Amino acid sequence: TDYTIPVQDPHTNAGFGWRIQPGRLMDGVQAIFDPAYLSPDGGQHGLYTQLHPGYPGAGTQPDTWFTNDSTYLRMRLFPAAAGVCTAAPGSTSGDCYRIEFPDGEIHELHDFSAIPNKPDWRVTRITDVFAHDHYVEIDYSVADEWTVTDSHGRTQTIHFTGGVVSSVELSAFGGATATYTLVHTPTEIERQKYGPPDCVDGS
Repeated sequence: TDYTIPVQDPHTNAGFGWRIQPGRLMDGVQAIFDPAYLSPDGGQHGLYTQLHPGYPGAGTQPDTWFTNDSTYLRMRLFPAAAGVCTAAPGSTSGDCYRIEFPDGEIHELHDFSAIPNKPDWRVTRITDVFAHDHYVEIDYSVADEWTVTDSHGRTQTIHFTGGVVSSVELSAFGGATATYTLVHTPTEIERQKYGPPDCVDGS
């Protein structure tokens, strides 16, 4: 017998149901799909070697994946030697993935995992076809801190405590900084109309 057990999204890092994340690549253990791109809006987009899997004539391209959920994202893998990737401080690999959006936006991802066979691909740069003029870069090199800079010279900083967002420092008018502090309070939420069977842990 199959049972549906409600659990909190493990990728929420700013409170129950809330997440701050510029995007990341997920493997099959973490994702509904295998693999998938977790976009900034919380959507999971499965990636496949064919744009239209199952259709005759739907060919493949080397080191290229596509979504087939009408978002039409294309992901390509570039080795460090290709010179396409922008250096990412703290990355454990010089290779990168680039996810291309239909509107011309490009998300570049690098691996930050120190554990073999358990990659941690995070978005490090968001740009477009005018890469030198328009970009946002995310620096993960400092523990428990993300630093976000852009082509307009602005800097935003996100601080973490125990894996959850503790404060956010944003650029404000006149060169000032606006700081938002998050207070996390443990709360019990009842799972209504849920009675786990004897063979399932209902905690």
